[in-house]
Amino acid sequence: MAVAAFVAAVAHIPVIPEHLEEAPYVGWLFVVFTGTTLLLAVAVEVRNLPLIYVLAGGVGAAAVAAYALFRLVPMPQMADEVGMWYDPYGIAAVAGEVLLVATSVLAVRRGSSARLR
Repeated sequence: MAVAAFVAAVAHIPVIPEHLEEAPYVGWLFVVFTGTTLLLAVAVEVRNLPLIYVLAGGVGAAAVAAYALFRLVPMPQMADEVGMWYDPYGIAAVAGEVLLVATSVLAVRRGSSARLR
């Protein structure tokens, strides 16, 4: 699970500068998401708490939902993202986020007794 969180976080780093310039609210969302997801990746390795798994899954699910929203609905300063489903960074990010959600669900269902990496 930590690897999925790390991949999801790192996939956002290359696009932060351009989004801070073009659509600052999205750039800052990426900064917050990256920091939060990296903290969750560390937390998963340090503590075996169900709350961490639930938070990680929620963050991943919210990110996937945001990705879909921005590809379907023209958002302020981001209308050019509509229909751009095949952006390489987006694909990498969504892959990490979906894996994060899946491993979070598995960990919670297993009682988080066995850490998933």
